[in-house]
Amino acid sequence: MNKIIIRFITIKVLNLPRNFKRVLAISLDSSLCLIATWLALSLRLEELVEIDTKYLVPASFSVGIAIPIFFSWGLYQTIFRYSSRQAIKILAKATAVYTIVYGTIFTIIGLEGIPRSIGLIQPMIIFFLVCISRWVVKILLEDSPYKRSLHDNLKKKSVIIYGAGYAGRQLASSVTHSDDFKVICFIDENKNFWGTTIDGYQVASPLEVGVLIKI
Repeated sequence: MNKIIIRFITIKVLNLPRNFKRVLAISLDSSLCLIATWLALSLRLEELVEIDTKYLVPASFSVGIAIPIFFSWGLYQTIFRYSSRQAIKILAKATAVYTIVYGTIFTIIGLEGIPRSIGLIQPMIIFFLVCISRWVVKILLEDSPYKRSLHDNLKKKSVIIYGAGYAGRQLASSVTHSDDFKVICFIDENKNFWGTTIDGYQVASPLEVGVLIKI
């Protein structure tokens, strides 16, 4: 019975509209910001702090700063169950920007009644919590046998990506997890790339497009 319920929930979640999934991801990260603030305060004060009005300030600032930064770095453009090493790198960079802003407010400037060290402790906890959340969801959904069985029989269209640079690799990462397309290879004008493999895909010359299309 439990397996049937898990399968039902998994399929339902996978079939949710993309925008709704994005809202869920943002809501999750907002909750993690609140939890990170509480944990940071508890660690700093060496006791479990009670919810107090003054502590809502750093929590509110956290959500208001983190979500726009994460959004601008594209963390919600690709559904987070498809997280990869590249996504973790982007998260690290976004968190670094967040740390600068949040740390400036609470560590450098400081607010009365709020420990200055929160500006450094809290961002580290956020990074840890968000990484864990992505990993857990990845395990539950992407690696689920129910997910694989749901899409195994779908016929995907072949895609050739022009450009093996950063933008091309980002596109390949997104297309790889698409239910409609599959990446065949990269093509690039840079001769140094020809015959090499990037992110598991061969890089070919633009002159070979005619042959590749027939594959």
